[in-house]
Amino acid sequence: MDTETSARVERERAAWDAVRVDQSFKDRFPAVFENPHLRDCEASFYRRVEAYAANATVLDYGCFDGQSSAGLLGFGPRAVVGIDVSPAAIALARARFDDRRLSFLAADAHRLPFADRSFDLVVGRAILHHLHLDIAYREV
Repeated sequence: MDTETSARVERERAAWDAVRVDQSFKDRFPAVFENPHLRDCEASFYRRVEAYAANATVLDYGCFDGQSSAGLLGFGPRAVVGIDVSPAAIALARARFDDRRLSFLAADAHRLPFADRSFDLVVGRAILHHLHLDIAYREV
């Protein structure tokens, strides 16, 4: 990985580790979450996930505190693996959710620690703008 991408990963890790993980994003940014456009986007996203998640092994690419990973369980996957660059967020996810189908790992989305074709479905929400896209796309 190039120096620019490595520096970006370190900036993101530091920023996300500094986020107050005990405070909901919805509490911090209510205007973002309380609008009809977001609700429509969310509904579309979950319809698409539902179509592919049953009996799948799912990677939640940028899971933060695990809430999104746990939410995916309602679609019947075999397993959900949540990754995030922030060790603090991953620690919170592990503490919050205890389900044998869930696992969480601090990892750089540019260098996933999994063999090729380990997942049937990769989902991510609000992560791409944090990444070097050419590298992330190749990794996924």
